Amino acid sequence: VIVAPMAFKSDKLSFYSTDEEFKGYVKKTEDLLRKNSAVLLAAGVRKFSLMMAQAPHVPRYATFLMEGNWAELESCRDMRPTYQHLLEIARLDKEYELKR
Repeated sequence: VIVAPMAFKSDKLSFYSTDEEFKGYVKKTEDLLRKNSAVLLAAGVRKFSLMMAQAPHVPRYATFLMEGNWAELESCRDMRPTYQHLLEIARLDKEYELKR
C-alpha cells in the first residue's frame, strides 16, 4: 500500500520529524490487519508493506507479517521491502539484538 502525496501533517524539517505520526499510522495499520486477519489469510496474504511519501525526503516504510500477529517488524522500519531479504534481516534478528 502506498500513501501519498501529503501523508504527514507535520513540518518537513527532517526525515524523522514525522516519527510520532508514523508510529500512529503503524498502530492503526496493525489494528486493521489484525481485525481482517481471517480475510487476509484466506487470500494468501502473509506480508504487508506500507509506504508513506514525505517529500522532499525518502518515503517511510513499515512491514507487517502474519506470523507475528501482524505486528510491525521494527528491525525493518524504513527499509524497502526487498532489502529485508537481500540483507537477511530475519536471520540477523534471530542471532543478534538489532537496534535502530
